[in-house]
Formats: sequence, C-alpha cells, structure tokens
Amino acid sequence: MFMVRTARLVTRSNRISGSYTNFIRAISVAKDTNSLLVNWDQLKGVWSRFHYQWLRDNCACPKCCYPDTGQRILRMQEDARPNSVITDNERVEISWKDGHNSQYKHSWLLENSYYHNNIANIKPSDTTTQRSDIVLWDAGYFKSRQPPSVEYEEYMNSDEGLLKMLRQFRRYGLCFIHNTPASEEATFDVVRRVGPLRRTYYGDVWSMVAGNMSVGDIAYWSGLVDLHTDNIFLTEAPGLLAFHCIECEFTGGESLFIDGFCVADHIHQTQPDHFQLLSKVSLPFQMQFKDALYQTRKRFFQPNHEGQIIETNYNYIDRQPIDNRAMSDMQAVLDCDPDKAISTFYKAMDYLHSLLYGSQFAYEIKLLPGACLLFDNHRLLHGRKPLTGHRKLCGSSVNREEWESKLKTLERQAQNNSG
Repeated sequence: MFMVRTARLVTRSNRISGSYTNFIRAISVAKDTNSLLVNWDQLKGVWSRFHYQWLRDNCACPKCCYPDTGQRILRMQEDARPNSVITDNERVEISWKDGHNSQYKHSWLLENSYYHNNIANIKPSDTTTQRSDIVLWDAGYFKSRQPPSVEYEEYMNSDEGLLKMLRQFRRYGLCFIHNTPASEEATFDVVRRVGPLRRTYYGDVWSMVAGNMSVGDIAYWSGLVDLHTDNIFLTEAPGLLAFHCIECEFTGGESLFIDGFCVADHIHQTQPDHFQLLSKVSLPFQMQFKDALYQTRKRFFQPNHEGQIIETNYNYIDRQPIDNRAMSDMQAVLDCDPDKAISTFYKAMDYLHSLLYGSQFAYEIKLLPGACLLFDNHRLLHGRKPLTGHRKLCGSSVNREEWESKLKTLERQAQNNSG
C-alpha cells in the first residue's frame, strides 16, 4: 500500500514556521561581552546566542532598512557595543553606544536563530509555505481521488483562486485549471497570472503539433516520448510548466507523470547506496539545435546544502557520455577503483529506470481541451505514449522563484487579512 511520507529528504525548507514562533517568548535574556543569550519560554531549556555585530547588522528600523522592501540602508558598523538591553513580552530593545536604538521581536529572533543548542528539533507547523507540507504520490494515488484543480474563472478573477491553485501546486506538484478556453491566448493568460513568462529557445508560448519535427526535438514526434525533465540542458530549467491541449483528433497519446520526489524517497528507503550515487554524481547534459548549443551538468536528484532533495533532473535522451568529472564523483562516493565505480553506478541507474518504467509510480492521463495542466518541472517527470492522428499542445513556463514568490506574497496577504 502506498504511504504518504513527508520525510526530511524532500523538504525544501526546514526553517521554523513564523506562525509557530509567534507563540514563543524569551523567558530570560543575559548579556556578556560579545553577545546576548536568550532562553526560550515553553521550549524546555532551549537557548539561542546572538552576537552584537549580528544584531546591529540586522536592525530593521527605517533608518537601517527601507520599509517597503526590507533592503538594507545601513552599512556594516564596526562599533557594535550596547549601552543597555531591556526586554518585555514581545521584543528585545537595545540602545547602542552610538545613540541608535534597535528592537527585535522574540518571534523574529527565534525564527532567525543561527547559534543555539537544539532548536533544530522543534517541529515546524504544517503550513502551505513549508515544503514539509508536500504529499508524495504514486500511480494509484489519483485513482481514488480527483487530481488537484481550480476553475478557470475563479483562478483568473480572484486572489483566492490563484492562492488555491498555488497551494495545491506546491503540495502535489501539479494542478489542473478546468474550463480553460482552448486557445494559445488563454494558455498565455493562465501562466502569466503566476508571473513573468520564461523565454526559452522554444519561445514564450509554444505550440507543439505531434509529428512536426521542424523544431528538431524528438519530443515533437508522434512516437513514444520517454519520461524526462524539460529543458534540463539549461543551467536553470523552468520551474512551472503549462500543458494545454487545444486541438484533439487522435487516439492513444496518454500523458505520463511521475512524482520524482516520491521516487527519490523510495530509493532512499530501499537502496540508500544507490541514492548516494544518484544524488552526488554530476552528469553532463546537452541539446544542439540548428543555431544553438546548450550544455550543463546536473545530478539526477539535486540536494540543497542540508541534503534535502529540491530537484529531479532526468532526461535520458539529452544525457551525454559519462566523463572524467562524473567518474571522479563516483570514486569519491564509493572510494573504489574506476572499474567498480562504473559498474556500481550503472546498477544504480538500472534500478532508477526499473522504477520509472515499471507500473508503481506513473500517473496516466489523456490531456484534452478545456483542462490546462500546470506542473512542477523540478519535481515531476513527464512523457507521452505514441499517438495516431492530430494533437496540438500549447505550453508556456515561469521560473521556480516566480511561483514561489507569488505563493509567499498571497500567503502573507491572507494572514494579514485574517489577523
């Protein structure tokens, strides 16, 4: 039976949630020569240390930061000596030797604590802006429930509708916009609602007619399109992709989607040695058009600095030969000779392929006019079965930072309105 996990492995952000820290207060504040020591109420002996240089550097008053943007005005101050430190139930106030006064809310200090004993063990609250809120899914997940969706009119005409979509998008990695007019213009409007369009070699908004190979990309043919990440050959692939079928007279052609984070979690649980290779070996990718050549390097499962997977990078057709740098990565992980390194790595890739092309993970659906699909290109793999007939697919994209920014902005607005 498929189990939903929210393991640390696939959590993009492990910071303490602001909604949780609002309930925590400083129980005592002590100062020494270089720093403040803050003991936190309700946290059973948890403490944080804040150096005076850091506190002075992060003063957020209107003299030090521009209020509308939070951008710094103050340059680094060499003299960061306090005259006095006082605290109440909400904030710490410091009067500095140069006559400046700074205030720091307890909730802000706790959320930004960088030197502490065991704050990392505090469980973040379950909010839609936390990556720990994601749901991992496999082939059977949407058989017993409807895929996430929002109505076109609600999505286009209200912030609530847009926020509803983004929450589901972040949670599942995909969301349908139902009753979208079957046109390129409507697709353009749907994607632009999230943020500025990402222009790639294919343009801002592109149309794909199955079987038309004039672009010179195998993804345009009518045969089987293998599972892949789009534009993996770019340094930063687009984060959100839109697929919208606007002309439909075909048989076959079912689209396939796989939650790459779910696959990564499965490999991490079942074959941790394979996971180490797939998340630490950097491979070359390339795409050559008639008038352009793109090259980059990526790992199948890309971790952030905390070891948490934030990207799935898979494109078998654009992958280049394993080279010396990849071999060096393999040997560093395995501590072995090249012969063993290459055979072990291919075993890890074979295991990954067996999962991707088995029946456990692929969600199959036929894309039809009226349902524009938005999906996370950094998380989901997609492909298509062979088709016969005519299908015109329209699409566009935005960068990951754009949809994440829109989500954070709408969440803040919603919190302010409810407060």
